[in-house]
Amino acid sequence: MSSLNTIYYGPTKEFDKLIEEDVNILNLRNLVKMMDSMESFDKWLENKPEIPYILLCYGESFYSIREHFIENLPNVINYLLKNEYIDNCLMQNPPSALIQSMKHVFQEDLEEIEYKHQNINKHGLMKIAEKYKDQIVGQDEALVEILSTLYPLVNKLDEKPIVMMFYGPAGVGKTETAKIINDSLDQGEILRQQLSMFQTADFASYLFGGTLEAPSLAKELMKREGNVILFDEFNRCSPYLYSAFFQMFDEGKYIDKNYEVKLKNSIIICTANFESREEIFGTLGAPLFSRFDHFIAFNDLSTAAKQTLIKNKYIEILEAWDANDIEMIKENVRLEELIAQADFFTNARNIEKGIKGKMARTVVLDMLEEK
Repeated sequence: MSSLNTIYYGPTKEFDKLIEEDVNILNLRNLVKMMDSMESFDKWLENKPEIPYILLCYGESFYSIREHFIENLPNVINYLLKNEYIDNCLMQNPPSALIQSMKHVFQEDLEEIEYKHQNINKHGLMKIAEKYKDQIVGQDEALVEILSTLYPLVNKLDEKPIVMMFYGPAGVGKTETAKIINDSLDQGEILRQQLSMFQTADFASYLFGGTLEAPSLAKELMKREGNVILFDEFNRCSPYLYSAFFQMFDEGKYIDKNYEVKLKNSIIICTANFESREEIFGTLGAPLFSRFDHFIAFNDLSTAAKQTLIKNKYIEILEAWDANDIEMIKENVRLEELIAQADFFTNARNIEKGIKGKMARTVVLDMLEEK
């Protein structure tokens, strides 16, 4: 370690790589438990270790600690360091107030490490294109718009996030496209937030920060492994919460009551069932509307697109059935009949449910006849 204290910003999997093997580890939670009973702490101090500990502070360990202890933690660490109970301290994603206190107490004896999310490159763009063409039907123009919007990240023209709105009818590939973009970049799981749930006062504290132990968007953002962030059903978020996204979309920073998160080179995707840019502007208002880099329309599926989806889904769903049922399903749920009925379906979700339903009904009827 090049410093007595290291503050790390990023996911747990990468934080664990900073921990050296064959060292004595003192977890913050254990330290807190001992200090809750001063008698236990005094006994621990009396048995000074021959090999000093590393004080390990995972991000989650701060959630259940009383605020007055967090305020005093830098002084406790300083005491343990000076008296050689610990060699150094490793912290993951501490609250903003603790970061400032650590900087005040330790000044030069403090190292900050920020997890670097992988930058997108041309190869990544080509993987997006290949997966998209394989999985999304009837939205060719949207692909061109998406790749054009993402391309500035290849040239690293700016560290600000790319913010896109995918809009259009339900079930035509908006959410699936966000997942394709994330999967193509091999960065880890997508961070997905369902904004239709953001309707109560509880979600205001989730966005703007509440008590340290309470769930928050900032915590989720800090420990994310991937750099693709999906806000699904953005049109169903309460308008009074929109201001939570202003600085995130504009500067690539997310600041709440307890934490500050940097979102360099991130890809932020919002999905919504808006019908037009005019409707988006009218709903979101100028301040939020102006912070989007691009609005990408997903259209109603054409008959030809529905027929292709029916064929693809029929084959995919059929293969999931038991071998004994497949031939019977083929005889009673004919692909050509489904294709002829393409315009009775509205979208990909409707097609999948319709085919599954017909196949399941066929199997159930056959089962009942046998009895």
